[in-house]
Amino acid sequence: MMMRGDITSSTDVLSLTHVPSLSRRDPWARLGFATIAFVCIAIWAVTRSFNAPETFAVSGTIQDLGDSIPVKVPDGAKVSRLLVRNGDRVSAGQPLAHIDDADIRRDFEVASTRVTDLLISEQRILAQRDKTQSLTLPAGIDLTDPATAKLFSEHRDKLAKSLASASEEKASLRDMLKRTQSEAADVAKQLAARLKERDLNERELANSQPLFERSSVNRLRFGQLERESIRIGTDIAKLRAETAKIKATRADLEARLAHADIDISQSAVPELDRVRDLLMDATEARNNLAARLELSKILSPTSGVVRGIKDIDESVRKSPDPELMRISSGNETIVIEATIASNQVGKLHVGEIVSVEFASSANGQTDTVRVPISEIGAAHAKSPTSSAISAVPIKISIPHSQIQNLEKEPRWPADKSVKIVFGSRSTPTLAEVTRPLGDGLAFVFDAVSPGTPLATDQFRH
Repeated sequence: MMMRGDITSSTDVLSLTHVPSLSRRDPWARLGFATIAFVCIAIWAVTRSFNAPETFAVSGTIQDLGDSIPVKVPDGAKVSRLLVRNGDRVSAGQPLAHIDDADIRRDFEVASTRVTDLLISEQRILAQRDKTQSLTLPAGIDLTDPATAKLFSEHRDKLAKSLASASEEKASLRDMLKRTQSEAADVAKQLAARLKERDLNERELANSQPLFERSSVNRLRFGQLERESIRIGTDIAKLRAETAKIKATRADLEARLAHADIDISQSAVPELDRVRDLLMDATEARNNLAARLELSKILSPTSGVVRGIKDIDESVRKSPDPELMRISSGNETIVIEATIASNQVGKLHVGEIVSVEFASSANGQTDTVRVPISEIGAAHAKSPTSSAISAVPIKISIPHSQIQNLEKEPRWPADKSVKIVFGSRSTPTLAEVTRPLGDGLAFVFDAVSPGTPLATDQFRH
């Protein structure tokens, strides 16, 4: 039997190029491997019981995210919705969150409705000025919006009523002119009759004058002719005055009828100017609100990776801390600080491996990173007058290479709090010790084909 292996010390990987089965040819070899496994496990258990450090945990705080830029919430604003998650890679200018803009959006909708109303009003007044029966839809107005369609319908009805009113007014002027002309004809007939009557009376009076002087006609008859002449003269004067009045009325009606269209066009000018001034002011107000809506998005100040998003629940929105998140380069070194109780100080040293657990906001699980203690600070005294040690600060640095697997999921602690476990797996576990033996026992108990690689995981210290 030939067994050939290659052990690489730098990676602690055991690989075989060809292992023939021993379980069928040499049962004594199988017993030997089992004995070796039992002895190794026993040695590991005894060593573990005497040398394993006591496991304890403390809370740590991320004090420095390294090369990162804070993203702050504008003064007085409230974040309504996040658009990114922790670990997302963003570009400069990319929206990161929406600010609560309900009031601004409501004002913007009112201003937009006002602008639409004035735009349609402008077209309505132009149609009135030009005596156009149809109302033109202004550019940029969408009639699929029910509110806009209602406004357009109201202005169209208003235009129809205005044109109908103007038409009725012109028809009324024509009727009045006809009546005036008829009255003028009647008065002219009456005047002609009175003039004829006056001529007859004057002739009779002229003929009766000599007879009256010779007493051939009595006083009563002559006086009756004189009174009739006076009455006829009075009627003629009244009819002539009425004729003049009718002529003046007819001239006025004819002038009003002739200038009716011109008056309608001229009367639309001041109303059109007033609407256009209002439209200018309303458009400016709407544009200002639109600009404020654009500012309701918090944009990324630079390209990088999203870190440390704060919770935006209602209880946290009004927090005085304006920082919402940070944008890092993605190559940062995270510095974590923690304080160790005085009774644990003697069990720690720089370079000792600890487990740093990051809570996952997505599923409640944790991500664990194994890193060494980078710094142990000076001890804190219990009080200024006491020399007794109460706690010792430590620092742990985590390079980017060990956290890059956390970038794509929302697992970065929003409150910058982490859990540090000491003494946990600072030495190889039973599974790590026995796994090579298990792989080795495969040489005895399992038949493998030539060229099958059998590898072990690297010890993590």
